[in-house]
Amino acid sequence: MLSFSPMTTGLIHGTGIEISGPYRGNHDRLQRSDYLTLGGGLGFELNDSLQIFVDAATMAWGKNVHPLRGITVGVNAGFGRKNAARP
Repeated sequence: MLSFSPMTTGLIHGTGIEISGPYRGNHDRLQRSDYLTLGGGLGFELNDSLQIFVDAATMAWGKNVHPLRGITVGVNAGFGRKNAARP
């Protein structure tokens, strides 16, 4: 059964350490994540309806957070009417 009463006992994220009163009051500050991510992208328009792009991101510095590394490659295709008015 679920209980919505205030937390009285528990474990700190599976470590086996019991949560004490002083820890409960500072939980958010102790679990704070600090990080700096850097990234950029490049896009190229092949014609009026087809674009390609490449984006990359990495984590320059981080504490209490999973590392970030990512690359995205993609294509954007537009479908429109042949005789549609252009702005």
